Amino acid sequence: MTLIVVLIVVAFVLIAAEVFMPGGILGIFAIVFLLGATVIAYQEMGAPGAILTGTASILGGILVFIATLQLLSRTKLGKGFRLDAKVSGKAVGNNLSSDLIGRVGSTVTKLVPNGLIAVDGNQYPAHSEDGYADLDTPVIITSIRGAFFNVRIHKQNSTTS
Repeated sequence: MTLIVVLIVVAFVLIAAEVFMPGGILGIFAIVFLLGATVIAYQEMGAPGAILTGTASILGGILVFIATLQLLSRTKLGKGFRLDAKVSGKAVGNNLSSDLIGRVGSTVTKLVPNGLIAVDGNQYPAHSEDGYADLDTPVIITSIRGAFFNVRIHKQNSTTS
């Protein structure tokens, strides 16, 4: 009987330690100890003792885990694991207008193949259909793809449509 109690107590300590050192190894050892306690209870007390030991061990392990999390959250160490600051902000919608398709702008950054372009003083994210485009390269907007304008390098002597 003493061995059963020792195995269960060691398993509970391992479960509590798992909260501080996550990774699963301590939890696996705790399960092995609880199973060992259940097997020994079966050998010493039969099926009713094994069922009682196994059920109590599982419920006790869950309670130890929850209690450890609760206690940890009240300590200075535990508060370091948690973000209490409020995160504010909003999703930025797609502000790309199809009215700009066919317009000529210039690259604000290198397009490799993604980067920024400027059209009429406003900057927009862009994807170069030609691959690489250097800084200050004239580009023409061909279409919208998601949150990017698709652009091609604009050749001055070509016609735009």
